Amino acid sequence: MQVGDIVHVQSAVPDQRTQSTRMVTRKARVIYIHPKHRFYTVQFESGVKESFDFERRVGEDRPTKNGFHQGNRSRKY
Repeated sequence: MQVGDIVHVQSAVPDQRTQSTRMVTRKARVIYIHPKHRFYTVQFESGVKESFDFERRVGEDRPTKNGFHQGNRSRKY
């Protein structure tokens, strides 16, 4: 992954009909990668930016159960 790459990420989106959030897959451009690959930031076509952990990204590291990136907002601490 490099800055400028297009990736498909899964993030939480408010669902006004059910008053909850739902996960959707959206296309985004990578705009920042932490020097030690701890996280990366993407920008969606709407201009919204969101950061993701590298440990949860799809690819050669450790893919998630369903094969999608998952946003930090969905993590349970």
